[in-house]
Amino acid sequence: MARFAIDVTACWRPQRVGMITVALELARAMVTNRDGDHFTLLCSRERPPALADLDCEAVLAPYRHEVVLNTRWLPAIEPQLGCNAILYPYWPSPPRRR
Repeated sequence: MARFAIDVTACWRPQRVGMITVALELARAMVTNRDGDHFTLLCSRERPPALADLDCEAVLAPYRHEVVLNTRWLPAIEPQLGCNAILYPYWPSPPRRR
């Protein structure tokens, strides 16, 4: 069994267009077809409504500002998750690692 996280921190926006739609649908498909793997959603303040019914853990960031998320919160939370891999579906992973 592997542990994965999916960054959906930008998916709080009300409009579902472009990469936000891709990120939401990809996250839903991965969790639904997990085959024993464990998934954690990395969310901005709240779980996106489109993913509210998924049977997986969600870690809520205290921020919505993308620069703060990418430079502070994500690099700090990544080591605490114990994941084998983290998917960043709509932008590159944070630049700094601990």
